[in-house]
Amino acid sequence: MFTRIRVRAAERVETRERIIEEAHWIMATIEDIMGHPSPHLLPLGTLLQAMEQRMQDLVAEMGGLCIEAEHDTHIGNAIWGETGVQED
Repeated sequence: MFTRIRVRAAERVETRERIIEEAHWIMATIEDIMGHPSPHLLPLGTLLQAMEQRMQDLVAEMGGLCIEAEHDTHIGNAIWGETGVQED
């Protein structure tokens, strides 16, 4: 069980990094659009709506990671409480 909790923690770290990288890319793209509008791009409103939706999805995904981490902490505490042994 503890191995699974550790693996999930490592996966959360990787997912957080991916979310932050994607959010950074979205923000950089928006800054580029605002500085250099180009007529060959999708209609600006459509593009910005899609980016806004993706940012909302990323925030929701990050929230899910926080809830999952809290859940794993409770499981670990419950297991350690039953065994009387503390994790290193």
